[in-house]
Amino acid sequence: FLVAEQADLEKLPYLFFQPDKGQLKGFQQHVEMTKRFAQEHQVMIEGHCGGFGDYASWFMGMTNLMVAMIDRPDFVHQLLDTILAWEMRDIEILLDFDAADVIIHRGWYEGADFWPPDLYREFIAPRLAKKIQLVHEAGLKFGYIMSMGIMPLLGVFQELGFDLLIHVDPV
Repeated sequence: FLVAEQADLEKLPYLFFQPDKGQLKGFQQHVEMTKRFAQEHQVMIEGHCGGFGDYASWFMGMTNLMVAMIDRPDFVHQLLDTILAWEMRDIEILLDFDAADVIIHRGWYEGADFWPPDLYREFIAPRLAKKIQLVHEAGLKFGYIMSMGIMPLLGVFQELGFDLLIHVDPV
């Protein structure tokens, strides 16, 4: 796996490089084209801002991540904070370019099947709250994708105050 020990965490930020001026210019052009289309067809534009719980599971493997939450919580906090910093930067770019009407966080691997409610409150909720606050301060809606393991987390969801829960499987 990409992340297994402290030395890996120290290297991880180098994978999350800033877009260069050319990439940002291309993105601006794409945003302008997309906004024209959205206005013409009266549809919302969705902007994605990552999913730190998903990325953490891909970087470490779900079993390794679950064990680390118990045995090495500081390590998991550092991993999630590194990913969160990257995602917050991406949200800022979306906001700076007025690129979306709703910002979406993917949480396919953030449900209670993987993160029991107490661990969700410790590891996921505080970071998700930062993203929600940034989006709401910009006057946009915040959507959360999660399809399983939702019911044990409903109370936390209410506290977080996001606007849209997406891809809910029948419960």
